[in-house]
Amino acid sequence: MTAAILATPTNLFRPLMAPGYLGQTGDVCDLILVGLTNADNQDQRNAVFAEEIPSIQNGLWTVAPDGRMEITWHIRPGSAWHDGTPFTADDLVFTHSLSQDRDLPEFRATASGLVDSVEAVDPRTLKATFKTTYIYGDRMFTTGADGFATPVPKHLLEAAYRDAKDTFRQLPYWGAEYVGNGPYRVKEFVADEHVMLEAFDGFVLGRPKIDTIDVRFIPDPNTMTANILSNAVDVTLGANLSLDQSVDVRDQWRDGRMELTFASWIVIYPQFINPNPAVVSDVRFRRALLMGIDRQAMADTIQKGLVPVAHSYLTPTDPEYAETESAIVKYDYDPQRAEQLLNEIGYARGGDGVMRDAQGQVLHLEVRTTASPAIHGKTFYPMVDFWERLGLDIDPVVIPVQRLTDLEYRTQQPTFEVVRYPNGVVNLWRVHSDATPLPSNKFTGHNRSRYMNPEFDAMIDRYNATIPWEPRMQALRQVITHMTTVLNVMGLFYDTKTIMVSNRMSPNVLAENTSWNGKDWTMK
Repeated sequence: MTAAILATPTNLFRPLMAPGYLGQTGDVCDLILVGLTNADNQDQRNAVFAEEIPSIQNGLWTVAPDGRMEITWHIRPGSAWHDGTPFTADDLVFTHSLSQDRDLPEFRATASGLVDSVEAVDPRTLKATFKTTYIYGDRMFTTGADGFATPVPKHLLEAAYRDAKDTFRQLPYWGAEYVGNGPYRVKEFVADEHVMLEAFDGFVLGRPKIDTIDVRFIPDPNTMTANILSNAVDVTLGANLSLDQSVDVRDQWRDGRMELTFASWIVIYPQFINPNPAVVSDVRFRRALLMGIDRQAMADTIQKGLVPVAHSYLTPTDPEYAETESAIVKYDYDPQRAEQLLNEIGYARGGDGVMRDAQGQVLHLEVRTTASPAIHGKTFYPMVDFWERLGLDIDPVVIPVQRLTDLEYRTQQPTFEVVRYPNGVVNLWRVHSDATPLPSNKFTGHNRSRYMNPEFDAMIDRYNATIPWEPRMQALRQVITHMTTVLNVMGLFYDTKTIMVSNRMSPNVLAENTSWNGKDWTMK
């Protein structure tokens, strides 16, 4: 099988911090590295190296009256790394120590701070003790979800970690010498060219059905398109064509299809700390601005009519979406009502059509975005146009490349920033007060609105600590109602992930969690 990535990765390094990982080689990593469990395309968990998934029912997950909990994992017999070394609980203890090391931020796992201890009871038994109840505790040591660390081999990395931490990220292990535990292993890795994978006979769930996968690195979209249309590529993985490019290929490629799923969302982040002008902190103002944007028209135009308006922080394909849809406060396009709200706040159009306050001051907003990815520009300028129709005086600022990593500048934007960003239940930690970028933490953190509310934090904490499904959904409905009432984030529409799949491939190759079932792929 021939696969392709729209990039030229120089290594196979994958940070241990798993949430929202959509990097260049993400889908390839899922073929060569697997955790205790994985998630299918319906976000249901499957046991891989674990004999079974811990639960309250099977007694492997216990919660004490004070909220502390203990989870026990049993590793399947015969679990092994690609070099034949047994995959054991000691590997997971070592992995956890990496995920807590502040000197290696790329390896930090967001949920590691919730874990009090990880103990190898024996080679095939691991016991993890949590400081507090956490609903995703059954997803420890997995790939692609919920803030836990991805397993790494202790026998290959411990010495380098102990003796040469400064160069740990540059080890040959992350390239040609990579050793994983998944259904495929690295046969050859040539930086900027390709990686050849071969079936691993010793994979714990059985040998995969395809013998070799040649993953080619193709950075140019036109070259990628030509390769697909000439049937030189069977599937695209990882970094991929844009939606526009994918649709063009879909319409021409008789020998294949396009698979699509939602990935992240396009969102407006308002400023909650010292906004300028101060009216940004008035929820009526934020509601007016959201009602002043024809988000459906933008989604239909920019996303080819393939995605809906983002009324909720959750994605429509999330299992939790249907459970919480009734809790969403929606703001449909209504420019007349938007202008009424602005009038109620104290603004009125002048003779030039521009909104002014009672003192005659123009309603001026500096609004920001970045040049990359391209969807930012496609979203930003139509949004600015809608706001100018409301009478706002907008200064659209595209953040220069030189300031993209200036966290203080990025964090202290005066009014609104438009970006593509991760969303969904596994990313609720990003809107918690603990994730707020402040001078005290050198402006690190993912709560880009800097909205801090103890009541809201308690809702998120309650959701993350409620294991039974129905009470958990009740807690989540409160979270969603609060977010859509105060508009601490202002969703526009969802972004997409596409893959192109040859008709020669089995129909179970899907864009959602693309490589979770790579062992079972077949070809005609």
